[in-house]
Amino acid sequence: MSRNQQHDPNQDTQQTNPDEKPGILDRIDPVSFGAPINSLRQLFIILGTVMLGMLTAAVGQTVVGTAAPHMVADLDGVEHYAWIFTAYLLASTITVPIYGKLSDTYGRKPFFLAGITIFMVGAVLCGMAQDMNQLIAFRALQGLGAGAIIPIAIAIVGDIFPPSERGKWQGALFATFGLATVIGPTLGGFLTDSFGWRWIFYVNLPIGVIAIIAASMTLPSTAVGEQRKIDWSGVALLAIAAIPLMLALSWAGQEYAWTSPEIIGLFGVSILGIGAFILVELRAENPILNPRFFANRIYSICMIGSFLTALGMFSTIMYMPLFLQGVLGHSATRSGMLVTPMMLGLVIASILGGQMLSRIGRYKYMAITGFVLAGSGMILMASMDAGTSTMQVLRNVILTGIGIGMMMQLFTIVAQNAFSIKDLGSVTASAQFFKQIGGALGVAALGSVMLNQYSSAYDSRVNGELSGEVTAEQAAEYQNPLELLTQAEQGATDNGIIASDIPVALTEAVRESLAIAVTDLYLVGAVIMGIGLVTMLFLPEIPLRTSNRDEEEETPSEDPAGEPVRTTERARPQVDRRQPSPEPEPRRSYD
Repeated sequence: MSRNQQHDPNQDTQQTNPDEKPGILDRIDPVSFGAPINSLRQLFIILGTVMLGMLTAAVGQTVVGTAAPHMVADLDGVEHYAWIFTAYLLASTITVPIYGKLSDTYGRKPFFLAGITIFMVGAVLCGMAQDMNQLIAFRALQGLGAGAIIPIAIAIVGDIFPPSERGKWQGALFATFGLATVIGPTLGGFLTDSFGWRWIFYVNLPIGVIAIIAASMTLPSTAVGEQRKIDWSGVALLAIAAIPLMLALSWAGQEYAWTSPEIIGLFGVSILGIGAFILVELRAENPILNPRFFANRIYSICMIGSFLTALGMFSTIMYMPLFLQGVLGHSATRSGMLVTPMMLGLVIASILGGQMLSRIGRYKYMAITGFVLAGSGMILMASMDAGTSTMQVLRNVILTGIGIGMMMQLFTIVAQNAFSIKDLGSVTASAQFFKQIGGALGVAALGSVMLNQYSSAYDSRVNGELSGEVTAEQAAEYQNPLELLTQAEQGATDNGIIASDIPVALTEAVRESLAIAVTDLYLVGAVIMGIGLVTMLFLPEIPLRTSNRDEEEETPSEDPAGEPVRTTERARPQVDRRQPSPEPEPRRSYD
């Protein structure tokens, strides 16, 4: 007999105590997960399996950055450097909402297993690549796998726990990704220096194999929702809309100018694709990414929050090493050590934020606090210069990391709470989709801001006060600051990313120009966090459900002001399920 069917002699005594809180297992609904969970050991094995899958994708993604310069040097493809990341990002972003809908229809297990398998096959092939074209193609294959792993891992946790409990466990899940972000670059550098860059693709294969075996044995095969025909026309139009958009964001300011015909054309195709996608999805019986979700104000604001959080996070992580190495003169190793506390702050805040969300449920104020802290940290980073101390850098990055960490999982859980369990995968994938779009825009648009500010400041110094003191070759060597990081990782320069054999005046010009460019970037980031703060003021707040079963029985609607209104049976996990259910109780709003 299952745990729910066995009779405990003390059960009647326990149920007569209204002050007794239900245990973890009592909060789990086997219907939404697809199978009963009969012990804590079984629960932790399932959660460990999901975390292993997440770790496989996260480590595979974060180890590549430090090894990329060696890859392009070995395969003679410096001109294709950006495509190592672009191909992966393209494939994973496009497939995220598709996997989410498929898992809602046919169940999580087959696509979780398929995602890990595809990712590992892509990793092996990347390690065997003989030229840049092969490497780029196999990185895209890895992206196809990653597009399934992360959103489905989050959805599995949502299947197990109701919204009121998800914060605790999704915090641990995001902490796994954060841990990979901390150790990945260091591990990638060590493997590349010790064994060669190909080994970075092999290192987590054992983890992936264990994850596949464990998932095969522990995850249920039951489909979550009603099986209906997949909207393949929506899939095609989503690709038409997303691929040109991601290419434009990846190339703008790097390969082509923002106003070039290529970038304008890509944006134009994307806009047309988005319009066609919306029209088709509004008529589709089973849309891939339902435009009607945006009629729910909670969902709309949460997607904006996910987008802005990723925008701020990527701008901070991507360009802080440039400031530390180029302006303060730190080595690549030391700059990595200084960025690590930010990631640790992000991980800790994600875990503690999840605990707080489950305890108090007041997600609106947590979102506001997160944007305030992240914005404050970016304002402090915008005030940094060549005289900034190490302690000041640590204070600024930790404060920013805590703010962003508080919001990493928040918007996903809040959006999930606004919809039925049958839409859990789609809603989760939507949040991940907008995060990745925000990250791509952060790298591209904010990178262009930084490059333009640097070029303006650098040219004014070289052509002004340094005119006649430096040669054209010396000036051209430091025209693009992003190339300096590549040179430093290949060991081509000393003293941070600036060589010691150039004139002192040129060294100071590079550092001053970099300081202006990067701090202006963080000022833009602070403005973005301010926009997020204002947006959160309009976020409706409803209680987090205490049972996934509520989702199957509720009838969501909105009042004329756009506020979600629900009528639902409130869960009572400690009550014997054989007894009659209580009368429905209306859902109250905190606002």
